[in-house]
Amino acid sequence: MNVQLYPLVFSCLILVSFDLSPKFLGAVKFDSSNATSINLTFPFQILDKRRPISYMTAAEVLAYEENETNVPKIDFVNTNGTYFQPDTAGISFLDSNSSLTPQIIGGNSVQQRQFPWLTLIIINLSSMCGGSLISERWVLTACHCTRGMWSGLIFAGGINRLINETFEFLQFSMSSSCHENYNDIYVINDISVIRLASPFTLTEFVNVVQLPRISDATNYFAGITTTAAGYGRTSDSSPFSIFLQAADLSTIINSKCAAYYGGQSIVSSSLCTGIDPTKATCEGDSGGPLVYKETATRYTQIGIVSFSSIDGCLVAPAAYTRVTSYLGWISAKTGIIIRM
Repeated sequence: MNVQLYPLVFSCLILVSFDLSPKFLGAVKFDSSNATSINLTFPFQILDKRRPISYMTAAEVLAYEENETNVPKIDFVNTNGTYFQPDTAGISFLDSNSSLTPQIIGGNSVQQRQFPWLTLIIINLSSMCGGSLISERWVLTACHCTRGMWSGLIFAGGINRLINETFEFLQFSMSSSCHENYNDIYVINDISVIRLASPFTLTEFVNVVQLPRISDATNYFAGITTTAAGYGRTSDSSPFSIFLQAADLSTIINSKCAAYYGGQSIVSSSLCTGIDPTKATCEGDSGGPLVYKETATRYTQIGIVSFSSIDGCLVAPAAYTRVTSYLGWISAKTGIIIRM
């Protein structure tokens, strides 16, 4: 069944005005080199629609599990990168080693330096998405966020989207590249990279997330604890969050996710987190990273927030783009050498 899908991006109308104040009236912020600001006031007109549930039978789920085309795999192995990610990739400079109490739905804000790779992307001065720094000059996000992008403002280092913060920095996009085989009906190949006009300077507040290894390409990453973060809704009916939110979420095997959404939307390059009655990604979190602790001190990104159910963020699994399936594509677009 073909179902049109508008995933978890936040779009709205804007009012632009100039102001020297560090505080802003609207949903996003802009600060030029000498504190000249643009206020963007959003009426929160939501143009988002999420994928409805489409249940599979038990026999269809079994057939899905036995189909070799649904096994996780990489796009191509021979990467031609020219540089490695920095030694600090994936390090959280404010990490407690305990489960997160903040939640994207129903929780509190995280702190600066905790997820220093997370970016807030303002697209065409009208849409909000998340993203992650994968190098000083490249941001990883979802394709449905950047299609038709002619302007991108990328904020890093902050946790409050309404004010200018100390140690928060802004860069402009120079170009973006969506995956060539992105499908907006089934929302597959939902991945994009943004090249910045100028590189970020890496600090404890602005850092790069670690990309997976090539050897991770066949890893299901099912049944592990992951972390998602973003500025999306804190409930199905709430406004978008002022503060950066985060939640620990458990991943599930793809067949359980396909049982809700069907095998045309949940494919080998998909990754899902399961149903939790208290926490989930939601509208406005699109493009943000799903990470897990590869070691005691480093986080690795394995997912990109893509879509969930139109029936509500808490009632069905959430779907992500599986980063390990696109390591060759990422390397070809950005020049990053992928670890073995």
